[in-house]
Amino acid sequence: MKRPTNLPNFATAALLVGAVFAGTQLAAALLPRAAWAQDPFGLGPAPATPAPGAAPSAAPAGGLSAEDDIVVRTIVNSNPDTPEKLMKATKLMLTYGRPDVAQRFLQKLITLGLDRDAWLDLERQFGSALFVEMMNTPELQPEGAQIGEAVFGAQEKASEDVPRMEKLVRELSNTSLGARTLALKELQAARYDALPPMLQALADEKRAAEHPYIRGAFLKLGLADIQPLIGALDAPDEGLRAQVIRILGLMRSREAVDYLIEPYLSPSSTPEVKQNAEFALRRILGTVPSPSDAEYYLENRTREYFNGMQPAHVDHEDAVTLWRWDADRQTVVPVRFRSADAPFVAATRTARALSTLVPENARYRRLLLASALQVDKMFHGFNRPLPHGAGTAHSIAVAAEPSDLESVLAYAMKEGLIGAAVGAAEVLGEVGTVDLLESADRFSRPLTNALRHADRRLQFTAADAIAKIDPHADFPNASRVAENLSFAAGTLGAPKALVVDPRPDVAQTLVGILSELGYEGQAAYTGKHAIKAALADPDFAMIWISDTVDYRDANELYQMLRKDPRTARTPIGLIARSENLDRWRAQLENDQLAIAFPQPSDTPDAALWTGLLLDSAGRQTIGVDERLAQASVALQHLIHFAEHPQLYDFYDLTRHQQHYRRALYTPGIDAQAARLLGLLGTPQAQRELVDRASQNATSLASRQAAAKAFAEAVSLRGTLLTTDQVLAQYDRYNQSEDLDSETQQVLGSILDTIEARAAKTKAELQP
Repeated sequence: MKRPTNLPNFATAALLVGAVFAGTQLAAALLPRAAWAQDPFGLGPAPATPAPGAAPSAAPAGGLSAEDDIVVRTIVNSNPDTPEKLMKATKLMLTYGRPDVAQRFLQKLITLGLDRDAWLDLERQFGSALFVEMMNTPELQPEGAQIGEAVFGAQEKASEDVPRMEKLVRELSNTSLGARTLALKELQAARYDALPPMLQALADEKRAAEHPYIRGAFLKLGLADIQPLIGALDAPDEGLRAQVIRILGLMRSREAVDYLIEPYLSPSSTPEVKQNAEFALRRILGTVPSPSDAEYYLENRTREYFNGMQPAHVDHEDAVTLWRWDADRQTVVPVRFRSADAPFVAATRTARALSTLVPENARYRRLLLASALQVDKMFHGFNRPLPHGAGTAHSIAVAAEPSDLESVLAYAMKEGLIGAAVGAAEVLGEVGTVDLLESADRFSRPLTNALRHADRRLQFTAADAIAKIDPHADFPNASRVAENLSFAAGTLGAPKALVVDPRPDVAQTLVGILSELGYEGQAAYTGKHAIKAALADPDFAMIWISDTVDYRDANELYQMLRKDPRTARTPIGLIARSENLDRWRAQLENDQLAIAFPQPSDTPDAALWTGLLLDSAGRQTIGVDERLAQASVALQHLIHFAEHPQLYDFYDLTRHQQHYRRALYTPGIDAQAARLLGLLGTPQAQRELVDRASQNATSLASRQAAAKAFAEAVSLRGTLLTTDQVLAQYDRYNQSEDLDSETQQVLGSILDTIEARAAKTKAELQP
């Protein structure tokens, strides 16, 4: 059966199941809140709310448990049983090209008998586009249409309810106690749907007489947490902010203290906001904090969030729902974050409060920049540039001093905040100067240190930033710029896996299994061979090492791979014999990117371990598209260096020709690689260009680019082919008599280049 191109690897069964049932046990590993000694207001740590455990799986429905496809079988056997899990499984099967299986999940979803609010929750979580697709997919009918109609019917009914909600809000101030009580009960039943009209009423100064009743209704609305109100604190309307602050005070919620200090102490707060913040703090704390106590509290709180303290409840899918102000809808909307990400969202708020109250403190500016950059990278993608525009982390970063950004980069690398580090390096490439690279004592600076970091994406971003800064003199770690860019340039554009096993038959069997899983497998039979292969190839998504090379040698190979920045965070699977398995698992316990497992017996077994390995890499994974984009950028920089060899003589590009030769065979970047090899013009480069131009099975454009680059190489360095190589080229041309004219022209142009150079040399030698 044909597989969709956007999911070539059907070995990701474990990953797909993880997407349906995202780590329900991870919440238990969250770091505890800070000690009471760090709480100057005497609040003490908020009680942790554990994520509920996952229910045990029941028997799979239907007859799909015997399905041959490992992904389908694994998803079905996991038995999704909640609306969210069933929708995730449906979406995955549609992406995977199995609507027949998706239909089974929709049938089960219908039997749950969901109410309007449940359908609306699914639409908010998965988006309308998915339900439109379900309605228009013939293989999903009639269930797809039935569910789509339920979702959009719920939306229509909810929109029709807006006037009713507004009427109920007005009834809260009715002179009749019965009318007020009935309105409150209906608003309580509406829960979060009641928020927009209530907030709208609070923002209307003409309805000031209703405000006390609405504030009282908020206390009885039965919301699960205060996060919707926290989101409303970002509303631009100062009057609404003041009302929300007062409600938080009436709730006596100690979690609100984090968000009340800044409006109370900020010199830019309006009198109304300041007055209500004072009221709220006195209701919660019995007093108001001094500026020094507030500063101490907010800094500790920010660090607690950096250490993993959760700002809200962690649900059964290991996610946290926070709320933000939506300017278009003029109300608050929920946003779900992974539990690992949510603390940084809260840290950004408390760090922003710190920077507002003490703007001259460089440490607080660093915390704000680090948290904001981390959040924007998490939210928009580690593999994408920072979003630009007002209020973004990018806007804060470009307005900061380069020294502050340098400090953020150093801090983020130390604390393992890869998103913040990549973001800081990215912006330094825009605003930085050569001062960031210079050092009186020859010790490297943070940006050049990033060139040696274990994270491949950060290595590349630092090299890209330095190339944009464009130094014209040597600096510490300069050789790493050319090394990192060249390594990135050497992609072949396909995911690969390296298998290290001294037994050729076993190694080739594993290579075959990995090929079935969508990876181009490569075998290495010795540790030396494995190191050479891994350091020359950026495309290895994982490395499997068999301990049959003997424990000491396998361990040495593992350590060497972890020490080199090019492979330091490549997922490693250690295939251990039974007597060594426990020892290896103990040794790898602290390496989140390594797993020890028995030798896979078949493809499904290998698929499980492959999925776990890739899951461990998470955001550190660099996909094919990103590698190709990095390679193109890298080649642009390298071509610029090669075009001006006098300016960049401290970059030795000839050392890395093996990477450029690889890129010469990668569609999309082959023309750039040819140009670079032509500028280098070495004997190896000329030979590779001639060979590439002579390969008839290659696209005409690629051959023409290689021939053109060869001509440039000869013009710069002369013909450096051996006599045998030149004669071989004449043979190629003579054998092309029956080939197309374009091929003959390419081969003829190579001989023209050789002969023209020979004639010129002969003329120069004439007396």
